[in-house]
Amino acid sequence: MTKIIPFILPGDESNTEITVFSSHIQIKHNYFTLDCRLIEGKYPNYQSVIPENNDKFLFVNRGIITSALKRVLLFSDSFSSLIALNLSTEKKFLFAQNIDSSTSAKEEIESTFESSNSMEIGFNGRRLLEILTAMPSEEIKMTFSYPEKAAIIKADREDDLLYLLMPSMVAQ
Repeated sequence: MTKIIPFILPGDESNTEITVFSSHIQIKHNYFTLDCRLIEGKYPNYQSVIPENNDKFLFVNRGIITSALKRVLLFSDSFSSLIALNLSTEKKFLFAQNIDSSTSAKEEIESTFESSNSMEIGFNGRRLLEILTAMPSEEIKMTFSYPEKAAIIKADREDDLLYLLMPSMVAQ
């Protein structure tokens, strides 16, 4: 809670009242009241869903992949926003297509892919864009194992922040 208060109340904490109840906490300030429900029961073991054996690594500049993703998303299906990452040590592509309008886009991205095998993995492009936009670092590290397993997205040199993104099936 002490880490959150400076973000909510930058500078002026003098007129702040914090009350803790059995099921929630309430913060009252001059212009607002914030009620937060406390978690009931045992907190889930979130560590169990984070893949540990990802052996494929993509290192990319956030600006490069974000710009390419925005362009490719224009040609994706408007409902699924499906994009595919085609990754090999030689070439790395973003690909999207909209079968209904018979359009597609393919863009090569400057990046480094470390793996003994190439792979194709699909994602909801809007979700990926949200994650990349929120990243605090310019250098991004994405790790993968299989196209059916979750990808981990991290700032290249940041251990505290981790995004888990589930893949979408890409039609072959």
